Amino acid sequence: GTLPALVRGVTTARRSAVVVGGGYVGTYTSYLLATEGYSVVCLERSDELATEMSYLNGGVLCPGLTWPWSNPSAFGLMAKALLPFGSGPPSVAVTPSALAQPHLWRWAANFVLEALNPSRVAANFKASHLLAAYSLRCMGAAHESGLVPPGAYRRTAVGSLQLYRTTKLRDSVASLINEHIGHLGCRAQVLDYASCVEREPVLGDIGNSEGGTGENGDDGGDKEAGALAGGVLLESDSSGCIRQYTFALRDAAEALGVEFRCGSPVRGLELPTDGTGGSGGGGEGGGSGEQGSVAAVRLESGELMHADAVVVAAGNGAERLACDVGDRLMTYPIKGYGQFGPAPATS
Repeated sequence: GTLPALVRGVTTARRSAVVVGGGYVGTYTSYLLATEGYSVVCLERSDELATEMSYLNGGVLCPGLTWPWSNPSAFGLMAKALLPFGSGPPSVAVTPSALAQPHLWRWAANFVLEALNPSRVAANFKASHLLAAYSLRCMGAAHESGLVPPGAYRRTAVGSLQLYRTTKLRDSVASLINEHIGHLGCRAQVLDYASCVEREPVLGDIGNSEGGTGENGDDGGDKEAGALAGGVLLESDSSGCIRQYTFALRDAAEALGVEFRCGSPVRGLELPTDGTGGSGGGGEGGGSGEQGSVAAVRLESGELMHADAVVVAAGNGAERLACDVGDRLMTYPIKGYGQFGPAPATS
C-alpha cells in the first residue's frame, strides 16, 4: 500500500505528477502520489473511470491462475481455438486487419520464444504470481486502513474452481501450480467430480466424464462430450466488483486534491529537449542523463502537460506510449466476454 521506491525516488523537490490511465492501478497510484505530497492529475481517455481493463475481469483476483499463456501447451490449445475441428466453428477469431499488423507477428514471435524456453516459463509464472499477490496485499491494506469502505469491492473470498474434462489435465495443472508457486503460499487442491458438485451443486447437471459419481469410475475414460472429470480448487482466489472499488479509491484521491480528467486521450510522451532520459519510461535502464525521465504528456487535444513525474497505467494503451521513451512492453490486446445472471438464493 505504499509507492515503490522507484516512484518515490523522483526526488522530494518535485511535486507535480501526471498519471495516464484511470483504472484501478492508475487511480490507486494517483492516491499514493498525493499522500507523498504530489499535485496529481489523472488522465483517462474514456468518459468514465474503470471502463476497460478494470471493468470486469480486473475484479478477478486469482494469484493461482498466473500460469503464463506462453507455455508449450499453448500451441495445441491455439490450434484447437483457431482452427475448425469437427462440426463446431473456431472459438477464437483473428480479424484480417489484425493479421495485417506487423506488430502482431512480432508479438507472436516473442510469444513462441518465451513458450519454448522452460526457464522463462517458470520465471514468468513466478513473476506474475508475485505481482498478483502484491495487488492482493495492497487491497488488504486499503481495507484495513479504512481507505476503502468494506463493501466497496463486494469481495467473495471463497476461492476459484477450475474444471477439467480429464483427470490427466487436472492433475497436470495442479502439479504445475504446487511445483512453481506452492512454496509462495498458493496450494492447489485436487477435487474429484463429486467434490466439485458438493461445492457447486449446479455442476451436477453436467455429468461425470470418468463414470459413476466419483474419481474411480467404471473405466476412467471420457464418456460424454462436455462432461467433467473434476477440478482444481485455489482457496486464496476471490472476485468482486473492481469498478466500484476504483470509484471508492477515486473519492479518497479527490479528497487529497487529485484531479481526474476523463475524456482526455493522450497522444504521446515527450522526452526532455536536451536528449536526456531513455528506455524504461520511469524505469532504471537505458539513456543518458536522468534515466527514464519524461518531460511532458501530449494530449490528443494538443495540450502539453509538463510534470515532474509521469506514471503510465494505461492498460492496452501503455505499449504505444512506452515506445515514445524507447521502452518495449510487447503486449497484444485480447477481447473477452462476461455473462451475468441472477444468483440463486442460498443459505
